[in-house]
Amino acid sequence: TSDLVQEISAASEEQSAGVSQINTAMSQLSQITQQNASASKSWLQPLLKKWRSGGT
Repeated sequence: TSDLVQEISAASEEQSAGVSQINTAMSQLSQITQQNASASKSWLQPLLKKWRSGGT
């Protein structure tokens, strides 16, 4: 029984570390997505303005 408890404890710690890594990756992905959206908006706004004014 003691061995089983130790195995469960080790697996739980491993799972916790994995979840932490996933959370970090998701946070980084979210930050990159926001940066990409901001860059796209900055790039598209002048083009839309030019298009709306009939420019080429």
